[in-house]
Amino acid sequence: MESKKNKIDSINRFNVMTNYFTIKFMENDYKLSSNVAIRIFDL
Repeated sequence: MESKKNKIDSINRFNVMTNYFTIKFMENDYKLSSNVAIRIFDL
């Protein structure tokens, strides 16, 4: 039971970190990422 709870906690922590970094990337690097996407699709 305890190991199952720890597994869920670690998954939740991972999801929070992933969401945080996704939001930070979108805020800070929106212009950069859109330029990269434009370059990729123009190839």
